[in-house]
Amino acid sequence: MLKEVKYSHKINVFKDLILELIHNNNSILHDSVKENIKRIYYSTIIAVFVHTSVILYFLFIVPSDTFIQTNWKKGIILTHTCLLVLMVVIFLITYNLRNQQYLTFFTFILQYLFIVFIILAGVIITTIDQLITTSITPFILATVTTGTIFLIRPLISFFIYLGSFAFYCKIISVTCTSGDLLLSNRVNGLLAVALGFALSLFMWQNFSLKIMQQRKIENQQNQLKQLAYHDFLTNLPNRRFFDEIIKKEMASIKLYGYESYIIVIDIDDFKNINDTYGHTVGDKVLKQLATLLQNNLRASDTIARLGGEEFIILLSRVSLEEAKIVADRFREIIMKNEFIVNEFTINITASLGLSILPGIESIDNYYQSADKALYRAKNDGKNKVRINLF
Repeated sequence: MLKEVKYSHKINVFKDLILELIHNNNSILHDSVKENIKRIYYSTIIAVFVHTSVILYFLFIVPSDTFIQTNWKKGIILTHTCLLVLMVVIFLITYNLRNQQYLTFFTFILQYLFIVFIILAGVIITTIDQLITTSITPFILATVTTGTIFLIRPLISFFIYLGSFAFYCKIISVTCTSGDLLLSNRVNGLLAVALGFALSLFMWQNFSLKIMQQRKIENQQNQLKQLAYHDFLTNLPNRRFFDEIIKKEMASIKLYGYESYIIVIDIDDFKNINDTYGHTVGDKVLKQLATLLQNNLRASDTIARLGGEEFIILLSRVSLEEAKIVADRFREIIMKNEFIVNEFTINITASLGLSILPGIESIDNYYQSADKALYRAKNDGKNKVRINLF
């Protein structure tokens, strides 16, 4: 019974491994194709020099004393000439594709066609070599090189190498007529294909792990950035984030000479809401208010929570009259909105202070003028907008 359980466990592990190889990993497909196109581009540069060197070597150095040597020499030169032309064409294609962010079906197919061409070239050269030697080195180099350099999805890799081996077994018999030698070459070819496939799996798994780790780190960094620059309660940017925006806005104002304005918003008598309904209800009111304000902003404007019941808004590239209209519109929106929390319907008002951004002396007190206007609005009876341009 125990043996059956262990055997069943091994079968399940094997099944999981096969399924992982088949489906692994759609999420990195885009990254793998982009990487392959870059690798193909650089490979073609190297290949052009290699094929040119081989052609010149065979033309001027390799002898052709016998009929067989002559046929072998012609076959090698012809094959490498075709490969040279192919590499130049693929170089020109990938030169434009390597920096593209969006992949097409053509790009997806091109990477696998290139790999197939390399292996088929290894098969053809090996077949021609059988005229004078028993070596299958070109085929071994082709399978190992493609498995090591390029990123091939496991299932596709399996069929590429399986098809390549079938083609190799068929075509090598054209020039290798000795039965024992043919069997030996086929066995060695099988080992070459198995090695190439194993290397391909290793490279794919290694790349998958690398990409997933990079994404995990990026997600963690984004989460840390979210925590550092966003208010936990309202999910609005916080004071630190807003300070960074102001620095950039000040530099832009200095460069281009336009006007921007700051609005500081403070909920009137918010303490009464906390005392009457509880802090949990008060927090939900703040969240609803944050959403309300954010939904009524222009795309070019920025809102942040200063703390407590205070919010701050940057109105970029507006005139004073436009800023007044926006500030008063916010006041009316807040006053007319009903904040529904649980069974409670709560109405609130807010006081707003408005000031021009270029009138500040430093980044440390950029909203001091708007704050003074806010205090005036409070002192004048609340639910008002006051302006301070000094």
